[in-house]
Amino acid sequence: MPRKNKIKTTKLKRGVKKEFLSNFENEKIVKVKTKSKPKLYPYQREGANRIDDLEGIALIGDEMGLGKSCQALTFCRRNPDTAPPIVIVCPAFLCNNWANEVRLWTNWEPFIIDSNNIQKIAGTMTRKPEVVIIN
Repeated sequence: MPRKNKIKTTKLKRGVKKEFLSNFENEKIVKVKTKSKPKLYPYQREGANRIDDLEGIALIGDEMGLGKSCQALTFCRRNPDTAPPIVIVCPAFLCNNWANEVRLWTNWEPFIIDSNNIQKIAGTMTRKPEVVIIN
């Protein structure tokens, strides 16, 4: 048997709630949960700790899909005084993916530079970015 979603409403003055909800008779109201920061798996935590032990000089040789990016970004987040500026060089089609990873694992806003317009963009930088992504 399918579970029905319960809709929570706040208390409003008599009649106001009814009038408000009548405007949305044909609409489906869905409560959206905010996405929290992800947690590292134990082996990823161990990898990030190992990078700490090596003072950031490390080569992460894990298999594809096991979280090399999150381990490296976790080290950078833990060591904000020594890590930035970080330069990520990747194919153009992966720039936005990398930007999303940086936002997900750190509290930094990456600066994406398109190699076709590098001089034009570099002149518009208003702050020193922690992370620069370039193709």
